Amino acid sequence: MIIRYGYVLWFLAYFFVTNLRITRAPDDWDVTFDVIQAGIGFLVAFALGSLDRQEGFSFAHQAYAVIASNVGIIVIAGVAIVLFRSRGLNLLRVIAIVVAIVSASAACFYPYDLTANALLSLPALWILFALFVWIRMKAMQVQAGVVRLSRGAFAPEKAGEVRAKLDEDRARLGPAVRQLRGLLEYYVAVDEEASSMVNVSVWTRLADAKQMDKLAPMLTQRAAFEQLGVRFDPIRNYRSLWTSTP
Repeated sequence: MIIRYGYVLWFLAYFFVTNLRITRAPDDWDVTFDVIQAGIGFLVAFALGSLDRQEGFSFAHQAYAVIASNVGIIVIAGVAIVLFRSRGLNLLRVIAIVVAIVSASAACFYPYDLTANALLSLPALWILFALFVWIRMKAMQVQAGVVRLSRGAFAPEKAGEVRAKLDEDRARLGPAVRQLRGLLEYYVAVDEEASSMVNVSVWTRLADAKQMDKLAPMLTQRAAFEQLGVRFDPIRNYRSLWTSTP
């Protein structure tokens, strides 16, 4: 009973924390990952009998419920590692995978003695969850320190080419930017009527914002736009005074 409800509460708490709003723009894979982990959570809840006591694995087959829960953890953590690049969180995810593998193996080889799961594996997962919450809370508390502004102007007849180039570079530049330390938000925008384009990014510190000055995909993009005749203003890094969000 303790083991079963321990896993149910763990998944519920995890899904609650992962849906907390943090101060960054959504990643391209956020919605996909939410759908995947929601589906896995539903299957695990069914296996644990949380959706219908008459369905799922009975208490006589407690080991199967433990194995199903750990497989769910392994899949969710593995998908997150592939889709997202966060060193702190991914380290916790790797450890969670190891703990889940050990837990599932113990339940498989010793299905009638789940003491190890009750005393070791499940508490370890809760400790990892507490660390996960701590990292997420730190991310929510980060305040924007620097706004980086890069502005370029182009001839009106080049508007179509500029817009197409901006769209084309998203697949290459987006992932590279997301790997940089201290990034909170990043925006690319174009005003075709004013023949102007801007890259606006928000960073925790000035040193973090200046990483863009040496980012290879960004330097390549700038050279390509200059060949199109885009004239860039000097890049400015503005100290944030205050912010307002809905």
